[in-house]
Amino acid sequence: MATARIAALTRNRVLGVDNAPGMIETAKTSQKTMPNLDFTVADATQLGFDQEFDVIYCNSAFQWFAEPVRAVKNFYRALNYGGRVGMQAPATATYCPNFLAAVDRVRESQTAAHVLATFRSPWFFLASPDGYRDLFERAGFHITYCAIQEDSQALSPEHVYQNFQVGAENGYLDPANYAAPLTAEYLQEFRRIVHDAFLAQAGTSGQVNLIFKRVYILAGKPPDSL
Repeated sequence: MATARIAALTRNRVLGVDNAPGMIETAKTSQKTMPNLDFTVADATQLGFDQEFDVIYCNSAFQWFAEPVRAVKNFYRALNYGGRVGMQAPATATYCPNFLAAVDRVRESQTAAHVLATFRSPWFFLASPDGYRDLFERAGFHITYCAIQEDSQALSPEHVYQNFQVGAENGYLDPANYAAPLTAEYLQEFRRIVHDAFLAQAGTSGQVNLIFKRVYILAGKPPDSL
């Protein structure tokens, strides 16, 4: 886990934050006891920290923020003057062509398409680095680096499906994101179609070329003298 690796590099306080109590409990029980590492349940839009941290690292979570402008302002307030924030997250509407192509298979299904048609995306994506740069600059940050990169790796279809399950599936199968009720049959059919789609994406090597478009940002809160 990233927080544990960070805590191993410093004697200073390291705090892991997530708005899901289950994730925090998992983190607490899975990490070795480290005197400088702690975890707390909090939402990025409701952070109560004021000039308490030198570094904030936001890892593949920004796309879930319902109020990104407010969250970035909270980052700024939580940092000491001269502090820095690093962030990486899926970006653009085509953040992962493999995932989108698999979900398109669900849209073509006679048994599941009518339910998926009521899906409302819970994610926040911007189309260009300039959009993310502007978001952070308006909060007061100085941008050191901001770019959208296309990353790819060859993985087995099962590994790709596991990646889908721990991330995108939580959005696609959250009842709160649908105008129609979700049945056990729909959940089962959705997962089956997506799994089979990843199998179909494998090349002759048996591997899927998993592509992600990610935004990478490094920004700083100016020193107090500025």
